[in-house]
Amino acid sequence: MAEELYLDLFYELELLSVYQDRGAKGSVVDSLYEEIFKKYNSDKDVFMSSHKYYQSQITEQQIRTDSVIKKIERDLIAIDKLDSLTTQEDSVKE
Repeated sequence: MAEELYLDLFYELELLSVYQDRGAKGSVVDSLYEEIFKKYNSDKDVFMSSHKYYQSQITEQQIRTDSVIKKIERDLIAIDKLDSLTTQEDSVKE
């Protein structure tokens, strides 16, 4: 799997993990997991094989992992801001 595709998949799978940690349950997570692989025309086995390959490059994998974490943090800050605005708007309406 090309590195760019791997990074996109890695990002979305990690984002799904965060979503699950925030309370998403079973079938929702499972269906999103399947949709992620469909979106990238891949499957778990191909991803895991690539993941093992990229993990063997320790220094480069740390850089890849750090970039995914930073992207998730940026996106979560934006989502949290939107949630905050929505909550503020809802309290004004009440």
